[in-house]
Amino acid sequence: QNTGEERATVDFQLVGVPLARIDGTVVNSTGQPTDNVQLTLTDAATSVPGAITMGVRADADGRFHLANVPPGSYRLNARAAVPQPGGGSSPTGPPGPFGGRGVRPLGPMSTAVRLWGSVDVAVDGRNLTNVLVTLQQGLTVSGRIAFQGNTQPPADLTRIRVNLAPAEPAVAGGPPQNAAGMVDGSGKFTITSVIPGLYRLNAGGVGNGWSIDSAIVDGQDTLDFPFEVKPGAAPSGAVITFTDKQAQLTGTITNQRGQPAPEQTLILYPADERYWLPQSRRIRSTRPSTDGQFSFTGIPPGEYKIVAMVDVEPGAWFDPSFLQQVD
Repeated sequence: QNTGEERATVDFQLVGVPLARIDGTVVNSTGQPTDNVQLTLTDAATSVPGAITMGVRADADGRFHLANVPPGSYRLNARAAVPQPGGGSSPTGPPGPFGGRGVRPLGPMSTAVRLWGSVDVAVDGRNLTNVLVTLQQGLTVSGRIAFQGNTQPPADLTRIRVNLAPAEPAVAGGPPQNAAGMVDGSGKFTITSVIPGLYRLNAGGVGNGWSIDSAIVDGQDTLDFPFEVKPGAAPSGAVITFTDKQAQLTGTITNQRGQPAPEQTLILYPADERYWLPQSRRIRSTRPSTDGQFSFTGIPPGEYKIVAMVDVEPGAWFDPSFLQQVD
């Protein structure tokens, strides 16, 4: 329908469905309640990743209640972050998240332990009671740092910063925020308390002309394609490689009269459609200078195509349908 066009006899049919209530309890691995647990109910059949149906916070005893839930198949996720156990224990303190008493205060420099739990629930209009969600500790992703180039690698590898960035929408109860890792003097790194989900592995902080070239997990470069951390199956052989070599593509664009064409937007994109992903590092855009010269730097190896356009909407080049039209 065009703007301003009127349509008649457009009917909507409403179908009444019974709504149900879900009642349950969240406990940790010792069977005890944990503070500050956030629960979300996600439609398992939706085609929109991370779509949230509703959310609720458990009370101090771990009990939760979700009302007005329509029929469907759902996944109930529970997430919590607790102080790192150990140190500063007190025999009279409250039970810790993993049993025992006393934990270190969760200050700005402390490391939180992320807990997660998940259970599938089917709602058919009848109330569900005594739903139990058991929290477990996040997983550990590990690997090593490598260097390829002619420059001497940095002496202090512990200054390198490694992290996992969620590849799914940042929603409450979904994947956590960036999970930071620690790198030792030999270049080995570990990232603890990782909640299952889709991630991209990244690193930085090297400097001196070094830049990240690849982050391989199970034979796949996660700088291009996210990888999944599955319950009980976190990868332990990841390899993050830095390089001191930067690929560059330069050129000049002119019009039919041989004059510079600075009004054009140049779009560089991979020939392989598998890389046509939102915010792909292989899809670039630039505007030439007044003399028509342009450059793309830091391009990953591969086969590319380039197209020039006028008045293109910013960011449109990340849409696969757009690239199909210009391909």
